[in-house]
Amino acid sequence: MDKVEHVVNAIYKAFDVDNNGKVDIKEFAVGFLLTTKGSVEEKLDYTFQLYDIDKDGFIDQSEIDIMAK
Repeated sequence: MDKVEHVVNAIYKAFDVDNNGKVDIKEFAVGFLLTTKGSVEEKLDYTFQLYDIDKDGFIDQSEIDIMAK
């Protein structure tokens, strides 16, 4: 295993809090907020830029379903 792969695996394991082999949306959100720089507002803006597919200012159920897959 090379260094990059080792780091990626370590990050994945850190996000997978319940150790089920999957990172669910809650684990991702907590990990993301804890590991990124910037204010809470900047983090939320970034999250919405990524996941508010229709750009309506809300992340609805269909967008959550897409994120969770």
